[in-house]
Amino acid sequence: MNSEQLYPYILFAHILSGGASLMAGLVALTTTKGRRLHKVAGKTYLGFMLLALNN
Repeated sequence: MNSEQLYPYILFAHILSGGASLMAGLVALTTTKGRRLHKVAGKTYLGFMLLALNN
């Protein structure tokens, strides 16, 4: 499979991971700092942003 055939899949993964990171970032911003949900959302945000950047 050449790069032209992979492009739609890479684009789709990039869009999904970017959207997920935006939602996780919103949760991290709205929750109280130090709570478990805030920490999980922050780690999720970081992971999805790294995934979006690597695509």
